[in-house]
Amino acid sequence: MRHQNNKIPAAEVLSFLALFIKNRTVHEEELRRRHISCGLNWDALFERSRTEGVLYPFYQNVPEDIRRNHRKLYLSYLAQGVHDLDTIHKILAKLDETGVGALILKGLSVDAVIYDDGFYRPRADVDLVVKEKDWPLFEKAVRTLGYLPIAEEKKHPILESLYSRVYVSQDDPTLPIHLHRRMVNNLYLLVGGFIEISPETTWKETLPFGQYRSIVCFSPEMQLVYLCEHALKHDYDELALLYEIYRLLDVYRSINWDKVIELARILGFTRFVYYSLLFASKIFSAKVPNKVLDSFRPKKLALSERMFASSVLRYERKSHAAYCVYVAEQKGLLNKISFIFRTIFPPQFTFVETIRRRFSRG
Repeated sequence: MRHQNNKIPAAEVLSFLALFIKNRTVHEEELRRRHISCGLNWDALFERSRTEGVLYPFYQNVPEDIRRNHRKLYLSYLAQGVHDLDTIHKILAKLDETGVGALILKGLSVDAVIYDDGFYRPRADVDLVVKEKDWPLFEKAVRTLGYLPIAEEKKHPILESLYSRVYVSQDDPTLPIHLHRRMVNNLYLLVGGFIEISPETTWKETLPFGQYRSIVCFSPEMQLVYLCEHALKHDYDELALLYEIYRLLDVYRSINWDKVIELARILGFTRFVYYSLLFASKIFSAKVPNKVLDSFRPKKLALSERMFASSVLRYERKSHAAYCVYVAEQKGLLNKISFIFRTIFPPQFTFVETIRRRFSRG
């Protein structure tokens, strides 16, 4: 039955996108039948695929006549990616030239693996980790490219935290650099105090990136663990977060699962990795061995966690829905109470800044 006025439930749209992104062998008649039976609008589907970060694979899978009708949107998306990619390589080249060691977080380091034709998905910023001793040299290098640290954080959607800083180009502010001291920039983990990732652990699990001498990316195993934590942090609010995990596993079919398990345990991410692998396997049919999922599965799942998992698999999204997972990770009642208190009333560096930014004028 067709939905009236194209008021299609968001869950149905996301389900449709996921189905035809993951399965390139779906017969064209099946796609059209599913589309008609749901009463979906192609324009709305393509726009939603763009906001979900999966326009590229979705476009590749739809029938040729549908692609022709939406080629303008697709080419615009590609053009933005080309522009961003050119900007990123200029940044990396300058850092490489000055000898600044930088670790690329997600973004280009993922796309270079999961897309074999040079495609880059446009993103809100460029995430880099630089060792603290190199920060002055880093800032000097990016200043030559016109990047300056933002003076008023409230004017930019990415808030600075204790462990990061944002630099914006004076010529083209559309692609800022988000500089990190550590691989994880997650308020829940920072205020919880139950996780401390040593720089040595981070840099040990890296590989040279491209032809650069001082630029690195994560090893396949660390990349997977990182993407799993990152996806949970964002409440799985984009299909791309799980799609990237699915594609990474599709490319790295010989990934060292023992190493993945070891890294997740060292970092304290086992619960986070469990949920991301579970959802990637359910939604995109990512190939995750049962014994691996079993090794990550928590011995006890709180009711709130079960409800959270069920809502994600139904494509029902809520802000901070993953909060229950972070609470569950706390050991003991007193630690859970302390964690809840500290996230409601964060340390001064975040609480005061949040209030100031919210109520300051300008």
